[in-house]
Amino acid sequence: MATQAVLDMTFNTTATQTNFISKGFPCFVNFSHKSITDCNPSKFPQSQLVFEILESCDIDGTLIATIRELRRKGFLIAFDDFQPTRSWLDILPLADIVKIDFSALSSSTILQLLRLIPKDRKCKLLAEKLENQAEVDQALSLGFDLFQGYALHRPENLSLSKAEASEAVTWVRTSD
Repeated sequence: MATQAVLDMTFNTTATQTNFISKGFPCFVNFSHKSITDCNPSKFPQSQLVFEILESCDIDGTLIATIRELRRKGFLIAFDDFQPTRSWLDILPLADIVKIDFSALSSSTILQLLRLIPKDRKCKLLAEKLENQAEVDQALSLGFDLFQGYALHRPENLSLSKAEASEAVTWVRTSD
């Protein structure tokens, strides 16, 4: 319900509101198994939303079918905190972006993980939770394509107007 409320508040307002939040970059939004399979993506702009599939999701036929349908509709799919288990490696071709958490893994573990990802992959590798310049340099040297973390930019607190906040609270209260 929280994911849906944030999506509706972000994307079902004006383009200015979405641009205020993401500064024109796509929004990476975490989705659990239930939230992604229950989502109605037709009301969201493909260019502004990346469906980030949590590592805790059960990989089953429903999830795979949902990911395929989202890709068919033009959405990007990211696998969050990628773990190279057989089931995740099997569906790797469905990912546009694979996120690897630098704060949770040692350098040697990251190297081992990268060796398991096929060289002919079509997805981009995203180094996330980069805390300092040394980690940024390491990610660059390892061939990562995309980068996230405090070393690059600190998050900002955003505030809504009273009318926008009231609208968001009303939506959350009335949605069961």
